[in-house]
Amino acid sequence: MASVVTVSVYDSGLRIGTVYLACAPEENQETLSRNLTSLLKSNIRNRGSKLSRLVYVRNAGKIETSYWKSVLRHLNVDGERIKIERIVDYYHAILRLPTIADALLLTSSQCTEWMKRVRKLLLEPGGWDA
Repeated sequence: MASVVTVSVYDSGLRIGTVYLACAPEENQETLSRNLTSLLKSNIRNRGSKLSRLVYVRNAGKIETSYWKSVLRHLNVDGERIKIERIVDYYHAILRLPTIADALLLTSSQCTEWMKRVRKLLLEPGGWDA
C-alpha cells in the first residue's frame, strides 16, 4: 500500500498552502515519515510565532500511531517542544469496527448494538481512546 500525506497551512481560517507527499510502498513508511518530519520542522521554523495550532489527523493504524508516539508527541524544533493535537479520522476508525466485533464473538444483534454504541463513542472527545 502506498503512503500519502497532506499538509495544509491555514491563517485566520483561510488555507494559504497545501503540500502533498506520497511514497511507494515501503515497510513502516520510513521515507514518508522522514519527509513529513522534515516538512513539518521547516514549516514550523518559517511560521514561527504565527503558528497557533498544529493538528495531526490520522487513522488509528499501527504505523500512524507509532509515528505519533515516536516522533510527533515529542517533536522538538530548535530546542522548543512543539505541541501537536491529534485527531483520529472517524471514517477510517469505523472501518475497523467489524474486525473488532468479529474478535469479540458477538451475535448479530449484539454486533449491531455494539457498533451503534461505538460509532457514537468515537464522536466524543477522546472517544477513540476508550
